[in-house]
Formats: sequence, C-alpha cells, structure tokens
Amino acid sequence: TGDPAPGRAFCRPFDAGRAGLVLGEGAAFVVLEEREQALALGKTLYAEVSGYGATLDAYGLSAPDPEGQGAARAMQAALRDAALPPEAVDHINAHGTGTRLNDPVEAAAIRRVFADTWQNVPVAAIKSMTGHSIAAAGSMEAVACIFTLQRNLIPPNIGLDNVGSGCELAHVGKTAVPFIAGRILTTSFGFGGQNAALILSREKLNK
Repeated sequence: TGDPAPGRAFCRPFDAGRAGLVLGEGAAFVVLEEREQALALGKTLYAEVSGYGATLDAYGLSAPDPEGQGAARAMQAALRDAALPPEAVDHINAHGTGTRLNDPVEAAAIRRVFADTWQNVPVAAIKSMTGHSIAAAGSMEAVACIFTLQRNLIPPNIGLDNVGSGCELAHVGKTAVPFIAGRILTTSFGFGGQNAALILSREKLNK
C-alpha cells in the first residue's frame, strides 16, 4: 500500500527526511550488583557499568541547547568516570529521536567529544525500530547495548536513507552490522534539558 505519510510512518533518526518522533511502548530493566558479590553467588555477568555522566541544560521545555554543550559534557563526564579516553569507545548508541532539532545537536556533540575518532565509531539509533518509549527508552537501549556486546551485532537504523545536513556520523544503515565491541557509549536526553550518558563494557566479566 506504500507509505501513507512519507517521513512520518516511522521514526527516521538522522535522516534528511525525518519528521519527528514516533511514540513506542515497551519496558526493560537491568539488575545492578557489585561484581565480586555477583560472582560469589555464581551469577552470569552480561555487562559492566564502566562510567556515567549527567548534566542539565535548562535551555527549554523540549528544545535542546542548539550547541549541544550539555550533551557533550555528559559524554565527557562518563568518559572521566570510566577513566577512558574517547578513542577507547568502540560503538555509540545514539538517543536519535528523528526530530529536526535533536539529531543535528546530538551529532554535533558526538563530533565534539570524539573529534579524532567519530568517523570510525559506528553509531546506531534503535528508535527507528522501537519508536520513542519516553521514560523507558534509556533502559530499553541499555539492554540493546548489552545484546550488542554479547552477540557482536550492532542493530540497524532502518529509517536512514540519506543522512541529513549536520547529522554526519559513522551511521549504521538499514541492516545490522557484525562488530566486536568491548565498550559502548549510550546517550539519553530528556525534556527540560536532561542529558545522560552511560558506558557499558564487557571487560573483566566472569573472571
């Protein structure tokens, strides 16, 4: 039957034809434990939380800071917390809402933080498949990152046909990409200028 409303039938993160977010439904949770305690109890570890950073722009109710300063600071804070340089990150799971304002701002923040490596760091945006589940989005994408670490497969951005102006990154396209990642940075941004970044890794697991 074709696309009844081109650009709006599904979310198109970073695409030139993106026309806004599409709401989704879902839920996910993870159990956080001290590594030594979990191993002592014979549990299997799926990922390690290596670093976390959060900032608040307070720029506007829904519009992001057009320079992406708060988003960049959140990513930098996560790197500092993990004691890692930017080049240690293998893959980025982007917030990627498919909105006109968010996508170029996020892309600019990534290029700023990963100034020397962004062209070689694959970026995924799973909201093209899940939609935006609002408060559940961060936890769902954290689980997707864990699957990426475990299965060595980066999910696709099925809405990406042509990269939009200002959205230039090393985007994963319409098909999943086999890739061995040791560390993943995932970002989550919220209304009111909330910015969070998390680094998940599989180093030292179950040893």
